Amino acid sequence: MSKKKGGKKRSNASPNKPAAAATEPAENEQPTEGEQADTAEAESSEAEPSEEAKAAKESLPPTDAVSEPKQAPAAWGNVFARVERAWTWFEVRLLIVVVLSLLFAMVAWVALGGMSQPIESQSNAGLAFRAFFGALVLGLVTSFLAKRLALGKLATGLVGGGSIVLGVLMAPSWRATGVEFFGQLQNWLQEGSSLTMFGGLRGVSTRLTILLAFLGGSLAAASGKHINIDVALRFVNPKLKLPVFVLQSIATVAFCAVAAWGFFEYIAITNFNAPVDATPSAKISHVNKLVSQDLFLWRKQVGFDLSATPYVMGGGKWDDPGRFTGRQWNQYLETSGYTDVFTKEEIAALKSSESALDSPRIALAVGPDGQPRNQLVRTMNLTFSVGFLIMGFRFLLRLLLVLSRHESLEEGEGTSGTEDESAKGAA
Repeated sequence: MSKKKGGKKRSNASPNKPAAAATEPAENEQPTEGEQADTAEAESSEAEPSEEAKAAKESLPPTDAVSEPKQAPAAWGNVFARVERAWTWFEVRLLIVVVLSLLFAMVAWVALGGMSQPIESQSNAGLAFRAFFGALVLGLVTSFLAKRLALGKLATGLVGGGSIVLGVLMAPSWRATGVEFFGQLQNWLQEGSSLTMFGGLRGVSTRLTILLAFLGGSLAAASGKHINIDVALRFVNPKLKLPVFVLQSIATVAFCAVAAWGFFEYIAITNFNAPVDATPSAKISHVNKLVSQDLFLWRKQVGFDLSATPYVMGGGKWDDPGRFTGRQWNQYLETSGYTDVFTKEEIAALKSSESALDSPRIALAVGPDGQPRNQLVRTMNLTFSVGFLIMGFRFLLRLLLVLSRHESLEEGEGTSGTEDESAKGAA
């Protein structure tokens, strides 16, 4: 009988070989049928990828494609980037002020017109405005109280809807309330305040709308989103896009400059009565002098408004004969700075005569041209010239930023690293 030796079976692997090699099956050891099936399935799955894998592979960019590195912005353009950033900061805030002022002017115009509508008039504007105003106030108040009382959504909706209906139904009961007061207030704003120099609330709305249009156009030009004819840039060879853009920008800047001067010359002749055959410098000097006088009179009128506001809001009439006299007006001319702006002859013509020293006089900042109504309209018309100059400045600034690679030629796209470089330059 043969005797089996006990103990562990010695491995044939050499101690210098890795452990993985020691675990390999022997050459004469055959795999089972299950192992053969698994191996065949794995090989077939590796050889033929799934449809999802093929689609994902096709969507990937070729591995041999090399993307062109973007050039860093030029250092000489950092100053223009800082100017563009500062100017945009100013324009955005000015735009907010203009929008809020325009909204307030339009609401005040409609509200005063509705509240001051006489009962005997054929218009129902007063009744309609009171119905709207009453429904709005009652609806807001009841909704606030319902939330504070923690009422349910259904109860809050019912209370709010009922208050709105109640506000509309109550309008006829206070149709005559405030007609006289708001009529005096509207008359003062339209005829006896600094707004009179702009043509009243409607004139203010018109001038603010023009300014809003130019500010919006300037901000759009800064980002390349302005309305333009871009056929050339769309169909031209990519290598020629930059030269075409340069020529297009230069032409646009030139057009804005010509338009700005054209509007200025027309306004100088028609609104400021500048001589037609005067030189450009003479026209500019003439307009500058009259604009300074207009702004001086506007500041004086604002002072009159501040003194009249408590009186008018208290129910008094802005043109009350007892508020101002000819003697007070003559003294005002001598002490309020009129002598620094107008000549002695002009001031003498503005003074009240000896027989009218104790007579009532309306507190208005009158100049050599007479009553201040629409006084600032001619100055505000210069918004067209200033607006075109700002637009031209924006187009020129964008051209410089594109050439210095601080902005991309495409609309609204900046070059990578532009903001970082600009921020570093500003710091």
